[in-house]
Amino acid sequence: MTDVDVPCLRGVVRRAASGATICEGRWALTAADFDDKTKKKSEFRFESHSAAQFPAQGEYSGRFKLGPSTFKEKELHLTFAIRGDGTWSVDGHGANEFGGFTITGSLSAEFELELLKTVTSKLTHCQYLLPLLR
Repeated sequence: MTDVDVPCLRGVVRRAASGATICEGRWALTAADFDDKTKKKSEFRFESHSAAQFPAQGEYSGRFKLGPSTFKEKELHLTFAIRGDGTWSVDGHGANEFGGFTITGSLSAEFELELLKTVTSKLTHCQYLLPLLR
């Protein structure tokens, strides 16, 4: 994926016993931060509301850690489109306490996930929380 200055999420996708799709792993402020041992990486987890297919399309519940706090993702919607080589492209959108966002990325044939999260609308208080990421 392109290394740009937006939050990057890396992890795995698996099917829960209930049939729901689980996306979980770690996130960093940028993709480059994953290679920098001095930069913080925090947990994230998304779980589909549907068990009809794997990976599930549609609504997800989500959460992510930022410092000692956990934040919920709201109105999280993900779509997975299969490519000819057995991988998937991933697109989505949602919102959280920091504003609205879009998600783009890929899922490998081995179910390894990499997503970029681009903020589309910022809330004014997020500038005060940015130091928690450093």
